[in-house]
Amino acid sequence: MKLLLAALLAVFAINLFAQTNYQPGYIVKSNGDTVKGYIDYREWAQTPKTINFRLNKSSGEIQPCSPQEIKGFGISGVEEYISYNGSISADKNVFPDLPGRLDTSKIQAVIFLKSIIRGNHLALYSQNDETKTRFFIAESKELPVELKYYQYYDNAHNTVERAFYRGQMIFYINKYKPVSSGLVESAQNLSFGEGQLGKLVNKINEVNYVAANTKNKRSGVRFFVGAGVIFDKIRLRDPAFQVKTNSGSFYYDIKSYSNYTSPEINLGFDLFVNPNVQRFIFRTDVSLSTLNGGVNYPITLTNYGKLKFNQYKLAVIPQLLYNIYNKEKIKFYINGGVSANFAKYSNVSSTSADIINVDLKLIDEFNSFWISIPLQTGIVINKKVEISATYVPYSKFTTFTDFTVSNQSYALGLRYFF
Repeated sequence: MKLLLAALLAVFAINLFAQTNYQPGYIVKSNGDTVKGYIDYREWAQTPKTINFRLNKSSGEIQPCSPQEIKGFGISGVEEYISYNGSISADKNVFPDLPGRLDTSKIQAVIFLKSIIRGNHLALYSQNDETKTRFFIAESKELPVELKYYQYYDNAHNTVERAFYRGQMIFYINKYKPVSSGLVESAQNLSFGEGQLGKLVNKINEVNYVAANTKNKRSGVRFFVGAGVIFDKIRLRDPAFQVKTNSGSFYYDIKSYSNYTSPEINLGFDLFVNPNVQRFIFRTDVSLSTLNGGVNYPITLTNYGKLKFNQYKLAVIPQLLYNIYNKEKIKFYINGGVSANFAKYSNVSSTSADIINVDLKLIDEFNSFWISIPLQTGIVINKKVEISATYVPYSKFTTFTDFTVSNQSYALGLRYFF
C-alpha cells in the first residue's frame, strides 16, 4: 500500500511539472504585429506573469513572453490578455487576510490583464496575484483604470469596506446612460466580483457583448450518474485473544477474513478549476451501497463462531482529481479524497455451534459513521463516459471491546456525464 501511494505521488509530481498544453493562440508584438502560433495554456490560479509561445505545436523553439515584451496574447476562442504598464493598488482585499488600517498605497507594475468584456463604451479586465484580486475598466481607446476597493480592520477588529469602485461606475453611468436611474441604484449596491461588474458594464454598453475570450467558454460544472460493483474483504482482528492453560495465559493475534461482492450506485458533480483546461477537478460523489456480510470470530483457537450483518451505506466523498493525460477524446486521471460514511444495519446476529444468537445489543457495536480514504484512477472517453477503479484501505466500522471489524474494498465503476 505504501509503495502504491508513493508511486501515485511520484506520477502526480512528475506530470504536474512536466506536462505542457499547447493550444492555438497568438501574441501581439510590441510593434503591433500579431503572430499566430501555440501557447502553453495552464490552469492559472493567478494571472500569468509570463507565458510560453512557439510557432509549431509540438516542435520548434519555445519563446517565453512577459508583459514587458508583448502587448498581449490570446488562446483562440478561449481567453485574451493585454499588457498593462502603470500603477496598481498594493493592499490586500481578500478576507480574512486584511490590513489593520486603510491602505491606499500603490506600486508601479507591468502585468497581464485578462479581458472579461469588450463593448462600444467600456471594457472590463481582471488580474489577481498573491496579494489581491483587481478589476480594471477602460473607455474606448483609453488605458485601463483600476476599480478601487479596500477592506481593512478597525481598532475593534471589525471589517471596514471602502467601495470607491461604485462611485467610479456611477461616473460612467452618468456619462453614457444618464437617463437610466435604475443603473445608478444598481451601482450603489454593486458587489466587487466579475459577475456583478460584468452585468453592469454590459448594461452601460447597451448590448450583451461578451469578449471573444468567453464566446466558447465551457461550463464550470458537470453532473454525472453511475453504477458499479464493490469487492469487499472483511477482516476481524483480535490482537490479544487469551487462551488459558495450566502453564498460564497466552495471547494470540488472530485474524479472519471473508469476501463479498455488492452493487453500488452513485451521482455527483465536478467543479473545474479551469473548464477550458480541465486538468484539476474538484469532485463530490454520493454513493449508495449494501453489504450482506459476515466474518468468523474466535471462541477457542480451533473453534469459531460467525458474526453476520446487513449494512446499508451512504458515502459522501469530496475528492481532488488530476488528469495525468488530458486530451479532448480521452483523459486518464488519478484522484484522492475523504469518504464520510453513514450506515444503518439490520439482521445482526452471531452463530456459535449452529445456534443463532440474535442479540439486539450487537447492533450497538456497529458504527453509524466513520471516515475512509479512497484512491481512484480512471479513463474518460469522449467527455461522456468514465471507467474507474477504486481502492479503499482497511477502515474500522465496529466498536467491539475485544476485536475490531474492518473492510478493505476494490471497486469498478461506470459513470455517464451530462
